[in-house]
Amino acid sequence: MNVRARLLELAEPEYRDFSERLARSGLPMLGVRLPALRRLAKETVQNGEGERFCEEPHRTFEEVMLHGMILGLLRVDPKTRIRLIDEFLPAVENWSVCDSTCAGLKEIAKLPDDYLPFLNRCVEAEAPFRQRFAVVCAMNHLLTERTADQAIALAFRARSDAYYVRMGAAWSLATALAKFPERTLSALAANGLDDTTARMLLSKAKQSFRVDDATTERLRAALSRS
Repeated sequence: MNVRARLLELAEPEYRDFSERLARSGLPMLGVRLPALRRLAKETVQNGEGERFCEEPHRTFEEVMLHGMILGLLRVDPKTRIRLIDEFLPAVENWSVCDSTCAGLKEIAKLPDDYLPFLNRCVEAEAPFRQRFAVVCAMNHLLTERTADQAIALAFRARSDAYYVRMGAAWSLATALAKFPERTLSALAANGLDDTTARMLLSKAKQSFRVDDATTERLRAALSRS
């Protein structure tokens, strides 16, 4: 299967014009919708071509996006998957590729002990999208009874002036607040937040249908003390 040819067949110029304003990629965009990319990622892996595609140089936004999706579908052991993710992350230069890659790495929820050391290394990195990757992966897959504390801690450790890191941390903490309000507020009291991320978190909480008014007010009070 010629993956590039399939991408060209799936491309929609009008959708490309819309996506370019949102994704802000440094690579040319074709305009392939996410559901179509997900189907193509599955098809590529099922045909046994996933790893070979990931080794090829990528010329478009969609090829990088497809690479990230494939990483979650490959039939490999966690150690190999982590190595492949680590090699891929330098190519991530926008929130769209970062977050779609995170969403597909469902094995993290099943094997958190295998992935937490890697996520902890990523959140300490200087590269902004490596930090966001760690935080968004934790939000997607580790906000469970067993691992919520580790997921929340990762969000507080994402210290960066970069907008997408701060917004990722705020998004993760707002999600944690909806699921585990006591744990999240306790962690906030212990760690504090910079003013910018605090404002983002409060805004996210106020926008969320899953955070009730009483919890939002408790958050507001906690932020005023931090």
